[in-house]
Amino acid sequence: MKCSRCSVHFGDNWEPHYMLRNGQGTSWAYRTAECPCCAELAVEVSRTDRHGEPIGDWVPINPTTPVAGAPDQIARRRVH
Repeated sequence: MKCSRCSVHFGDNWEPHYMLRNGQGTSWAYRTAECPCCAELAVEVSRTDRHGEPIGDWVPINPTTPVAGAPDQIARRRVH
């Protein structure tokens, strides 16, 4: 995966979470991944089956579009 904030590539570090409404489970889940360089969170959502397994593709909601380049102060901190 490539960070849309600082353009660093990082591995798969997704953490799944299940959405609740009024304390009850829903048919939705989200997952987050953190860039090790700038700590930007990527968030994706998916519908789930009755066992909590994702149905179809995960849809990114944050960030929604990548940036063209990394600011200099972030680029200097990149982890290789």
